[in-house]
Amino acid sequence: MSALLGRFTPAQVPPRLALALAAATLLILIAVAAGVLLEGLLSRGAALALRLTHHSPPRKSPARIRLDELDARLRARERESQK
Repeated sequence: MSALLGRFTPAQVPPRLALALAAATLLILIAVAAGVLLEGLLSRGAALALRLTHHSPPRKSPARIRLDELDARLRARERESQK
């Protein structure tokens, strides 16, 4: 095993390339975070715009419908147990 590990040596990366890779990684992370934030803000705005213009909301997937039904049953069961 040690003979196999001895063959692999870490790559020598020039400092400018290392800095460029770190900067690119940071920019990608910032872009993903901004995209998630923007999607969260715009999805609420889109739902409001659909309601104001009397458009029907998008259809729910069958899986989402089942999850909503399960959530409703669990909430009803919780309310019964609290009485």
